[in-house]
Amino acid sequence: MLISGYTRYGFLKESINLYASLRARPVVPDNLLLLSVAKVCAALGDIRNAKELHDDAIGFGFHLDVSLGNAMVAMFGKCKYVDGARLVFDAMAVKDVVSWTSLCSCYVNCGMPRQGLEVFREMGLNRVRPNVVTVSSILPACSELKDLNLGRVIHGFVVRHGMEENVFVSSALVNIYASCLSITQAQLVYDMMSKRDVVSLNAPLTAYFSNRDSKKGVTFTGYIYG
Repeated sequence: MLISGYTRYGFLKESINLYASLRARPVVPDNLLLLSVAKVCAALGDIRNAKELHDDAIGFGFHLDVSLGNAMVAMFGKCKYVDGARLVFDAMAVKDVVSWTSLCSCYVNCGMPRQGLEVFREMGLNRVRPNVVTVSSILPACSELKDLNLGRVIHGFVVRHGMEENVFVSSALVNIYASCLSITQAQLVYDMMSKRDVVSLNAPLTAYFSNRDSKKGVTFTGYIYG
């Protein structure tokens, strides 16, 4: 409860220090405690304590817990430690959509989009249906690789499963079409969005101008404000 309280109010280093103090005592933690500390390590990007937490989870026999496993995959992802995330994931006897999504996000956020897409394909082969978080996490990989065909395939999945109303998914779709310089598709997705925010607008503009296609960037700006 004390570690959770520290964490809730932003005293993250105090949470880590308290856990270190606990480890020096003959107290056996439970999976909820380890879950709380995993979130702290993720927020701090603290790879040293993340590794120690993983060792503790194995030592106390909690490493097979799905919730804790998911948290540790996400934790290592935030720490930019892909090998650790993969190690935890592979050791999990049961993997749910959160497990797969966390590993996809880990690869994409660590600048390994091809590996992220490979995990996404593997997820499908294991008959695990992606959710909106999965889709919004993997679409940036398509943008980075400028894989328009795969982006269209995922767009079809989004439409079939009614995910197009999600602003993060729609923004990611706008971004991939803009990254591939498909201005018509980007405009169509943008038009279909029931909710828009600054991310929805900035995504295509950033893509156009970063690809040195200022003409399309200006065209899209005029299209939106025209």
